Amino acid sequence: MSTGAGAEFLLDANAISHAVRFPAGPVALLIGQHHATVATSVIVTAEITYGLRKQESPDRSRRIARLLALIPVLEFTSADVQVYGQVRRDLEESGTPIGAMDTLIGAHAVSRGLTVITHNVREFQRISGLAVVDWQATTA
Repeated sequence: MSTGAGAEFLLDANAISHAVRFPAGPVALLIGQHHATVATSVIVTAEITYGLRKQESPDRSRRIARLLALIPVLEFTSADVQVYGQVRRDLEESGTPIGAMDTLIGAHAVSRGLTVITHNVREFQRISGLAVVDWQATTA
């Protein structure tokens, strides 16, 4: 796994999936434009792996593997765990919890000072201090 030094953007699973499904679409084009500053989380790769096991699509698995081979995958460290604890507590105290995986991914991004790239903006925006952008809703 890469350290992702120089990363600015953390790709969520739906951004990676969109880039693979639509290689000429806005997400794929923006990944190409920002290739030196794009990373993803080991948590995202866990979500993707689960989805691929459910679908059992060798072609889709190969295409996602090719894309992931080009993107640093950030480990979830003990420092990230500390931020996760705070993020989860804050969400629960405010009465606005989100899914477990999104909480982990969002905390990972907060911990590293990264912007989450996702189509699931509504959920991630609940995390205080997290920058969120939807590359599917933009033009490259």
